[in-house]
Amino acid sequence: MKKYHILLAAIILAVVAACTKTNSNSSSFTYTVGSIPNYNVTEYRDTTFAVPVSVTLASGYAQGTLTLTPTGLPAGVTVIPAYFVGMGTFTTAFAFTSNATVSGTYPITINATNSAGTKAYSFNLVIGAGSLFTYTVSGLSSNITLAQYADTTISLPVTVTYGSGTAESVAISYSTPPAGITFSVTPNTGTPIYTSTVAMHVAINTPGTYPVTITSSAAGTAAQPHTFNVVVTASSNCVTQAAGTYSVSSVCANSLFSSTIASTAISADGVTNEVHIPTPYGTLIGDLTCAAGTLTTQSGLYGPDFYFPTGNGTFNSSSVVLNLTLDGSSIPDTTTCVLTYTRL
Repeated sequence: MKKYHILLAAIILAVVAACTKTNSNSSSFTYTVGSIPNYNVTEYRDTTFAVPVSVTLASGYAQGTLTLTPTGLPAGVTVIPAYFVGMGTFTTAFAFTSNATVSGTYPITINATNSAGTKAYSFNLVIGAGSLFTYTVSGLSSNITLAQYADTTISLPVTVTYGSGTAESVAISYSTPPAGITFSVTPNTGTPIYTSTVAMHVAINTPGTYPVTITSSAAGTAAQPHTFNVVVTASSNCVTQAAGTYSVSSVCANSLFSSTIASTAISADGVTNEVHIPTPYGTLIGDLTCAAGTLTTQSGLYGPDFYFPTGNGTFNSSSVVLNLTLDGSSIPDTTTCVLTYTRL
């Protein structure tokens, strides 16, 4: 009798195991997929469209997975994602992008696969006849030459001219420029023929050749890079670059002599590479060394008991930094000061 009890228990366990396996088998569900409409695009035009796919669990177990995979894409058509896995009743969407160059009707299939097999659901992508859009951009081909320490904005008038095909909007953008050059484009898009202005602000202190690239782009056509050089030449007389209106901040070791001036002017002295530099303590003459971007001040006696030993500093297109030592009987102790001139 004990033998029969053991045999009966084994049979019950086998049945339970079989049921459990059946319940977890993803092939034990059925589903329906909603109809997918046809889509129309035009060749030579970048077009993105979403194709929604709805799946309804008809019977069985919701934990079974269903994989949807688009296939049969013609040349010039891509899709994201490449496939989608869902469970139960769900809706998803595939993003198709077309820049096809051959018109026609193309059946695209979305395969729905579970462990029971694959079913195919198709729709037509109709690519209508179009023509390749061409255009030209003028106004960006010439090199620009400036002296070092120039701080200036140059306006480049740009004209975008229609060539052929189905007209598209043309965008004008710029790649990351070299340090010291910034851009703005107004307007940055338009449909030819149209004009735009590229404003290029240049504040470069080191001589050299700096390539910059402005890029035009339109749907269905390759981007067009327009590269030219900004050539910065060494300056033999940089007075005009150093002269200008500045705010001044003076920070001294002895805080009694620290001060701020809202506005002052560094001006030409009339001698090559010499400028007048106003300070809170008097005006100095600065001798500029253009190649190095440095300056030294001529010492001077201002009043019976106020003396400036020779100072030194640096300059560029946006600022002047001057290191001074103040000395004299009216000063309790010799004190050092750093004067920072910021161009207004």
